[in-house]
Amino acid sequence: MPNIEVSQETLDRLKSLAEPLVDTADTVIARLIAAHNGQHNGRAESTVASLKTETRRSHTVPRKRGRKGERARKGERTPTEEFYEPLLQVLAAAGGHLPAVDAINRVGQVMADRLNEVDRARLPSGEVRWRNSVRWARQRLEEHGRLDPKAPYGVWKVTQAARP
Repeated sequence: MPNIEVSQETLDRLKSLAEPLVDTADTVIARLIAAHNGQHNGRAESTVASLKTETRRSHTVPRKRGRKGERARKGERTPTEEFYEPLLQVLAAAGGHLPAVDAINRVGQVMADRLNEVDRARLPSGEVRWRNSVRWARQRLEEHGRLDPKAPYGVWKVTQAARP
C-alpha cells in the first residue's frame, strides 16, 4: 500500500471526521472523495456537517437498530457518570486541556473495554451513543466546576479546582 505525507493540520482534520475504533485514514479519505464526487451543480457540499454525515454513512459499520425511536432502557448503556473520571484523567494527562474531538477519542480508547453494544450504537442524530455520553459528562463536570466554561470554543479545559 502506498504511503503519503500529510501536514499535521490535515491529519487532525482527518481524525475529526473518523469514527474511533472503526475508521482508518483510508476509509475517511474514500468517504471524502465519494462526497466530493457526489457534488451537485458542479460544487461539492460545503458544510462540515454534511461531509461528516456522508463520511459516517458511506463506509462505517452499519448501525444496529433495536427499538426504533426508543431510548435505551435503564442499565443498558454505560451511565454518564462513568465517563467523568476518564475524561478528567485524559485532560490531566494532556496538561489540563485538549480539543474536544481529541478528548472524546482518548476517553473512547480508555473506556474501550467497558463499552457495550448499546454504547456503540448510533443515536437518531447519527452520533455514537458513547461519544454523546462523553459530551454530557463534560457538561455535568462544567456545571460542577471541574471544567472551565470559559475555555475557547472546541477546547475542554480543567479548572484549578479539578487539578490534583
